[in-house]
Amino acid sequence: MYDHPFQHNEGEEILFKEGQVFKDIVTLRNAMRDYAIKGGYDITRVKNDSTRLTAKCSNTGCPWRFHASVLSDQVTFMVKTLHDEHTCIRPLRNENLNSNTKWIVEKLREKLRADPDMSYELMQHELMGKWGVEVPVWQLYRAKCKARDENMGMHCESFQKLKKYVHYLQTYNPGTVVKIQPAPRVNEDDPFVFQRIWIMFDAIKSGFENGCRPFIGLDGCHLKGPYGEIFLVAVILDGNRGVLPLAFSIVEAECGDSWTFFLENLYSCIGGGTDARPLTIMSDRQKV
Repeated sequence: MYDHPFQHNEGEEILFKEGQVFKDIVTLRNAMRDYAIKGGYDITRVKNDSTRLTAKCSNTGCPWRFHASVLSDQVTFMVKTLHDEHTCIRPLRNENLNSNTKWIVEKLREKLRADPDMSYELMQHELMGKWGVEVPVWQLYRAKCKARDENMGMHCESFQKLKKYVHYLQTYNPGTVVKIQPAPRVNEDDPFVFQRIWIMFDAIKSGFENGCRPFIGLDGCHLKGPYGEIFLVAVILDGNRGVLPLAFSIVEAECGDSWTFFLENLYSCIGGGTDARPLTIMSDRQKV
């Protein structure tokens, strides 16, 4: 056992000392970054590889210097020499370059997992309160997006699971109709690329045919995602004037082709009405 194993509580100032050990180079690098941010120091890493980390204060004339190297197990690092004195003047407003997007995500990961819509003001308050650092809003935005991808999965990975989702959807909701239209392939060996999907649940279809008014409203809206998808929907009214989604679709753009895809599938499932029960359809009067 080592006499001085590295221990640190988040938000507390890091104190290095000779003989201190770190379980690996990643822990040491993270500690050095936290030390620079919390203290408001401008630290330069002179040597930074798999066997050593040597750093000094970037301000001219400041004597602070740090050196750690790997031990015989080739994993654990120990602080060998340390001149722990800063004579430089720290800025009143800490805008440290070490506080990058990855670092922000690490420090706010749990809070962003609990509150994915955490405001930028609250994120800034957390970072300032614990670490005394200010970061620009654009960096908070990137950190928020990165944390959301970690917690909820990347969009591209979700699209790869679409076929499995459809399988379970139809398995546990018998009668549900799903239509997937892939993007055109240039070569036969090209991978599947999602373009459009259309879904109608059997329970809602049955309710529309047996208990709802013969009225359908059509509309579309933009989705908040990296690919700019459009959400198309056909809504109906029940006896209590409640709105239900009869069918919905995710398409690449709101255009003639996407609406044709949507309405053709809608017609194939519910038809065009009868003389005894004619359908009334209302759109949002878009040009398409």
